[in-house]
Formats: sequence, structure tokens, C-alpha cells
Amino acid sequence: MYLTSAPTDLRLLEQMYADENLEKVRYLAHKMKSSAITIGFTEGYTLFQSIENCVKNQENLDQIGPMLNKAKLLSEESFIHVKQELALML
Repeated sequence: MYLTSAPTDLRLLEQMYADENLEKVRYLAHKMKSSAITIGFTEGYTLFQSIENCVKNQENLDQIGPMLNKAKLLSEESFIHVKQELALML
């Protein structure tokens, strides 16, 4: 499920940020935070939690873009790692 939903959610999160739809950014960050912790992706969890908190508290909104860039890079690495782990199980 992570491999099918997380890439789509990440793209949508970036689009919602570009569209300045902060409520959707908060919702998607919360959703991705949950997915990240489920697979043990703690760095992603922390980043998505920070993004969610920025929107929730209306603080450091200028930091969301850089956090999203970092989350994207780390998420892409996590996708590769999960695929490798699944291949080992087959």
C-alpha cells in the first residue's frame, strides 16, 4: 500500500503547496506521517510532522518548501528501499 499511495500523496502534497492550499498540505502531511511511521521511515515521519505543525500553528510557513524538498528526496530513497525489501521476501 505504501508504494502505491505514498508517491501519489507526495506529488499531491507538492501540488497543494504550490497552489497554497495549506489545509490540504496539512491533511496530506498528516496522512504521509502515518504511512512513514508504519514502515519505520522515522526521518520522513519527523519531516511530515514538522510540515503538519507549521500549517497547524501557522508558523514557519516559509520552511515548508525546503522541508518538502528534503521529504521528497528521502521518500524516493524509502521507495527504493521498500521495493528491495519486498524483492527479498519473494
